[in-house]
Amino acid sequence: MNKTIDINGKQVLDFTPDNARELALVDLKVLIRLTGMLETSNFSNIRHSLRDTIMQSNNLEELVERCEDFSSFHRSVNLISSFGREEVTTNMDSLEPDYGNHL
Repeated sequence: MNKTIDINGKQVLDFTPDNARELALVDLKVLIRLTGMLETSNFSNIRHSLRDTIMQSNNLEELVERCEDFSSFHRSVNLISSFGREEVTTNMDSLEPDYGNHL
């Protein structure tokens, strides 16, 4: 799932699971560094974390928002992870115009 968005004439990789939420534009090298620093967690820890978050909710609106945040985070991380660091670099290189070496 290699989506791109045109921003000021440049193609930008889109790792968002949906476009209904606010988006942020981040430098690719920063994104790679940040995702490389993410700790991996097993399914049980993730599930318990969601349960704890749900239990802290005080009303339905807050519960839905927390679940949406949780879902969006994990879907985005999964999209980035499935794309892979090497593919990101390769794909971004292919999106850049080839000006060649004219020096």
